[in-house]
Amino acid sequence: MEKKWAFAIILLCVIIFLAGAIQISKIVDYPNSDFFQFWLGSQNIWDGSDPYDSAEWIKAHQDLGTDRVASPAYLYPLPLAMLLAPLGILPLKTAFIIWTFISQSLLLLSILLLLRSGNYKKTKHLLLPILLANIIFRPTTTNFLGGQLSSLYLFIATLAAILWYKEKWFWGGATLALLAIKPSIGFPLLLIVSPWLLARKKYPALGGIAATGVFLLLTSLLKDPYWIPKYLNILTTKLDNEFGNSPTLWGFSTMACNFDQNCTAWLGSIILVLFLLLNIWLLSKWQFSSPILTLGHLISVSLLATLYLWPYDHLLLIIPIIFIMMRLLQKGTPFIKVSLIFLSISLASIIIRVVTILIHLERETLYGLLPLLVWGLTTWMLRKEENRITPLRS
Repeated sequence: MEKKWAFAIILLCVIIFLAGAIQISKIVDYPNSDFFQFWLGSQNIWDGSDPYDSAEWIKAHQDLGTDRVASPAYLYPLPLAMLLAPLGILPLKTAFIIWTFISQSLLLLSILLLLRSGNYKKTKHLLLPILLANIIFRPTTTNFLGGQLSSLYLFIATLAAILWYKEKWFWGGATLALLAIKPSIGFPLLLIVSPWLLARKKYPALGGIAATGVFLLLTSLLKDPYWIPKYLNILTTKLDNEFGNSPTLWGFSTMACNFDQNCTAWLGSIILVLFLLLNIWLLSKWQFSSPILTLGHLISVSLLATLYLWPYDHLLLIIPIIFIMMRLLQKGTPFIKVSLIFLSISLASIIIRVVTILIHLERETLYGLLPLLVWGLTTWMLRKEENRITPLRS
């Protein structure tokens, strides 16, 4: 009987997600969206074009009739294009629909995996409030409407968190290192996580990170031995153009400096160093905290520290948000209060959007308040847990 119900629920989700993906494809201009960049890069894997050659990249846009050239070349590492290569075989619209379906599925899977890491008899009741909160959570909506890859990054980070929770440190590290396919997220997080792993003597996790890094590097170099310097040139240009525009500590520094880049560089560096030192001190006090909670905390730190980020990347905040809700529920906090946590954060994302419009701010800097809010929650939770977290396993 349970298998029949499970099959019915899965079938219903497939129908809803597929219908949603088709509807989204009708209302968004996907040929001029960021998804087009992902798709074109994956198509280049098959047709032999160089995604880092500006002339070839722009000509491909013209040949395919798109009006928007978002960048002079492919903005991502070659391993990402190789990972998404199956999408490059498909027509653009079909690829967009399939990816949107996959993106919705990965989001739901991530939520379920996190909830099942605890006492599922209790935590399963949080599923509906979490899903409802995601409907108005701006990182979720911009992720789906733009054909972004944030659900993939969330799924990767969730798997790593669950594997570490189950003491499978090597495989957790190997999984987390896959986030290197988006350097603006992956590299800061790996740089921040590695000292924590070293301090906790989780050497297998560091070995897993190194193994995946070598694998990604070797496979991509076999495809194009010269892609790294070409990519770094493109990335440097992009960072120069966007420095201080992102919803991070650097964005806050830019606003404080009245958009002066020299001031931003100095002030941002000082704030970043102080912020990292604060977090080192905090984590040194809680050496026995849950890997999921700690990783969630470090995710919020890395999202604030990175140089380049957009609001849809904040989808990773789902990990610490859900875990905090689970912990509070387990500790006896009334369900109604716990169920409103994610909804409140989602409402905050809407308020930030409204304020950005009202003050005529053309940058999305204020969205940095979201990871700052979640960082405050995880810090409070670590403090509340004091020196030890009771295992969540049922």
